[in-house]
Amino acid sequence: MSEDEIDSPSAIGFIRLAWEYADAARSLQDAKRTEQNPRASYHPVGFLYCHAMELALKGMLLASDPTDDVERHGHNLQSLYREVAASGSTASEVLMTTSEHVRQQWRLYHRGGAERRRGKLIQLFSQEELYEIADIPTNAMIGEQLPKPRDQVAWLSQRHHRHGGTFRYLKLGNDNVPSSQLTSPNEVIPFFSAYLAVAYIHDQTKAGAFAQENED
Repeated sequence: MSEDEIDSPSAIGFIRLAWEYADAARSLQDAKRTEQNPRASYHPVGFLYCHAMELALKGMLLASDPTDDVERHGHNLQSLYREVAASGSTASEVLMTTSEHVRQQWRLYHRGGAERRRGKLIQLFSQEELYEIADIPTNAMIGEQLPKPRDQVAWLSQRHHRHGGTFRYLKLGNDNVPSSQLTSPNEVIPFFSAYLAVAYIHDQTKAGAFAQENED
């Protein structure tokens, strides 16, 4: 990929820049984990992840139609997500596989943690008994609690698009952060999902997912 492709308003340029923002967000998040207040970087990290998703979705629309005026969506991630999903193009297919990829990564994450906690106890107790005794979820529970990508996009969009953007400006009051019994209170689920999604879209782009469509 040339520097011109990165800097131009093209699908590849948007998606490449989306990955740069997602990578920066993850680096900031990791750097803050050792601090006394792990939520200290909540707003800047949220802004970076939201902007990464915005760029990735706009890049996917441009992959479908290079003449599309993607800026008409502003920062509305829900509007972008809906249009990509309804495009009936390669972009909509990539979005669908992206959602499945994110859910699969969450399954592996939760099941890996559950397996480590079960250890040899699984030889002594059933999965249901382990949940009662040690709060270790069964595989069925993990499946039920997996976050839905569309709902997470809606949560991010509300804080990136509405009322000037919660992540861009200081807002008072407690934020309703999506959580799960399977994650720590400081793990903001949509942030990690955004990272997984943008990384996957970037990888698919590098692998030529949109090459044929661009040729057409």
